[in-house]
Amino acid sequence: VSSYRRHFPVLLVSACFVLPILLSCFLWHNYANTWLFAVTAFCVELCLKVIVSLTVYTLFMIDGYYNVLWEKLDDYVYYVRSTGSIIEFIFGVIMFGNGAYTMMFESGSKIRACMMCLHAYFNIYLQAKNGWKTFINRRKAVKKINSLPEVKGLESHEIDDVCAICYQEFECEEEEWTTEQHNSTSEGHVSDDTDS
Repeated sequence: VSSYRRHFPVLLVSACFVLPILLSCFLWHNYANTWLFAVTAFCVELCLKVIVSLTVYTLFMIDGYYNVLWEKLDDYVYYVRSTGSIIEFIFGVIMFGNGAYTMMFESGSKIRACMMCLHAYFNIYLQAKNGWKTFINRRKAVKKINSLPEVKGLESHEIDDVCAICYQEFECEEEEWTTEQHNSTSEGHVSDDTDS
């Protein structure tokens, strides 16, 4: 964690936060077109992605600095990334509206209509579908994890094992205990193996 070479690429990415702002300011002062709105939206979206990446990086750095298990880390990373995805989705819808306005009132063409259809499918429909699927899967995983029995007090000292979800030793007074019928899949969801 103390090596500067590990952190240099992340700090270099933070330069991507400054460049879009400078580009937007330059373009707004020198040009006045409807495409400027699209360029500005992409610049803001890039800045947002940099902020999300730096926030996640900071959360992992905080977790790496302390030698204790931060149980809510996955939740915080999920919340930060979800917020970024929601804002990115909103920008996609705004960009679609801007494209529709430009097509109807300024320069409508078949190529622009095809591009808008592609944008609507890939940047709006698929992103909404994948985001909703991720939300539902995460909600199911949280329900399954919360349904696991808890090990309390002296029971945790009698068990010489690690948690199947987080791989930490049972040291706290309350730990989630997984029996043989539960295991963690590659997607990070808890599944019930009694059917197989």
